[in-house]
Amino acid sequence: MNKSPAAGGGIRSSLEGVRRAGKRVLAEKVLAVLRDMCAHGTTTVEAKSGYGLTVESEMKALDAIREAASRWPGTVIATLLGAHVVPKEFQGRSQKYVELVCTEMIPQAAKRKLAQFVDVFCDQGRLRRKRRSGFLKRPNSTDSVCGLTWASFRKRCCGRFCGLIRRHSITWIT
Repeated sequence: MNKSPAAGGGIRSSLEGVRRAGKRVLAEKVLAVLRDMCAHGTTTVEAKSGYGLTVESEMKALDAIREAASRWPGTVIATLLGAHVVPKEFQGRSQKYVELVCTEMIPQAAKRKLAQFVDVFCDQGRLRRKRRSGFLKRPNSTDSVCGLTWASFRKRCCGRFCGLIRRHSITWIT
């Protein structure tokens, strides 16, 4: 959690810090960033989880976002990004991680109304196409959450999947 974005290491360098941090610490960090953004004129923010990658740490992060948002005058849109990368403990078993996200993480976030959107990050080195499509083949796993963002840096990664899913919105970021 102490690395700057430019320091490298990506999400994997943040995992342990987020997993170890208490909700209060996370909420204070989120609130500090929100206040800084407000000072620069920002009134609406999308805040994503995705830096703990366990059911417990993702719910904790979303709770922290909710707590910080309740103390900020702007609008915060919370997004569950549990499918950011496959964590080390699931290496070689990525389908098991997709199952965990679909059968536990998304339903818990939806039941507790912690996220308005669910993101799936798909790009080279992330979830393989076969695993990503698992999110689309589970219409009930995200029905109670109103949107899906499919992020990719490769143009051909997601196009064929957009027609397979009916959601409030689909955002394709390239």
